[in-house]
Amino acid sequence: MQYHVSSLVKEGFDVDFVGFRHSEPRAEILKSPAVEIKVLSDVPAALRGFPRLLYYPIKVVWLVLSLLWTMWNLQSPDLILIQNPPTIPVVFCAFLANYYWQAAVVVDWHNYSHTILAMNLKRRGLLQRFLLAASELAEKVAAQYSDLNLCVTKAMAADMKRRWNANATTLYDRPPDDFGTFDSMEGRHFLFMKLGGVSSAFRSEDVTSTGTETAFTKKDLGKGVSLKANRPVLLVSSTSWTEDEDFGLLFDALKLYDDTARKSPEKYPKILLVVTGKGPLKDFYMSRVKQEPLETVAITSFWLETADYPRLLGSADLGVCLHFSSSSLDLPMKVVDMFGCGIPVCAVKYDCIEELVQPNSNGLLFTSPDELCQQFLTLLAGFPNTKSNLLARLKAEVQTFRQTSWHSNWMNVAEPVLTAAVERRKRNVVPSRQRLAYALLGLALLIVPFVLSFQLLGSIFGH
Repeated sequence: MQYHVSSLVKEGFDVDFVGFRHSEPRAEILKSPAVEIKVLSDVPAALRGFPRLLYYPIKVVWLVLSLLWTMWNLQSPDLILIQNPPTIPVVFCAFLANYYWQAAVVVDWHNYSHTILAMNLKRRGLLQRFLLAASELAEKVAAQYSDLNLCVTKAMAADMKRRWNANATTLYDRPPDDFGTFDSMEGRHFLFMKLGGVSSAFRSEDVTSTGTETAFTKKDLGKGVSLKANRPVLLVSSTSWTEDEDFGLLFDALKLYDDTARKSPEKYPKILLVVTGKGPLKDFYMSRVKQEPLETVAITSFWLETADYPRLLGSADLGVCLHFSSSSLDLPMKVVDMFGCGIPVCAVKYDCIEELVQPNSNGLLFTSPDELCQQFLTLLAGFPNTKSNLLARLKAEVQTFRQTSWHSNWMNVAEPVLTAAVERRKRNVVPSRQRLAYALLGLALLIVPFVLSFQLLGSIFGH
């Protein structure tokens, strides 16, 4: 959504950006006088200690009231752009806003809420089935009554047409202009020195150096920075540490790689895997990493500053994506980020992933730890002195992807349909009775958040 904001600002729009501020927005958004950031209030910490059965309904009510209060204090917009997921309570609030403002409502579909809910529900009893039906109904309403639907794949556009008879325009994610290869040796050295303060894996093992060294670079006194001949492979993966991204698959592949690399250290290099992101399963998997140390593979995980994220990607040799879509219809933004920084990717295979990762062109696809391990062995043999022909070819093809930036793609695809949606709404002012119907529909959808908040009952009944 931040990329939409940036593009709207570049084209002369004033933007009220509404959302939680759990991390810092992009610098260009923070600095822009055309952007007003409206921060939604989190549930007070004192309420988070309530029993979950009581806390979830309170949380839903709090979010609805916080969002409505924030929107009530905005200037009347021409366009309401919302991202899905989450559908609820955003859909309800958007319908009420449409009643008051007569603005075009555009939904940017990145996935389906009901498929994410289905993945998280452990049982499929009567209550769970009702929750799923209610969630899909809310999404159906959003798709059919919005002025425009944007989605991230052609597969999703086709599915929305088949499922709900709703039209959608496919807008592929692309990297922003500030994502690219990080070619500055001085910049890389500074970054690795900085990360060495966070993780010992970035520090040099050579204590006799006369200059400054990291695991990857060295700077001799009176000389410039150079890459070390015995440096490890810098492997990166970004994950939300959730069930739809199985880190265990990557860890098992690295264990297999370690078995082979220990036997042939002259052929297979050491690997430093950096995992960025945070989420509920991080502690579980990182404790497993500590319990099963590997000889040729080091694994570290931390949260990066916004500016350092593309720099790390641009310094890496290879990326790994563990995203497995709950709907099999969305694409991982983390792969777009990696491509934007010039590195090829090994990604989990699912139905529509080839709309982004094209096997043996800009990346490789895998379904098992054995397959991923074999890809590592093929791509990394002889690194860094003798680089794989396949790895070089993949990197060259990634450069083609980078030729189309987010904003140029947005101007070609999104800007014309957004402008048309706004103009249609201005020409077709909704009569007061129909506006009342929209408001009542929004009020009806208010019931759904309360129902969905009791999804916890499914897991309680399962114990």
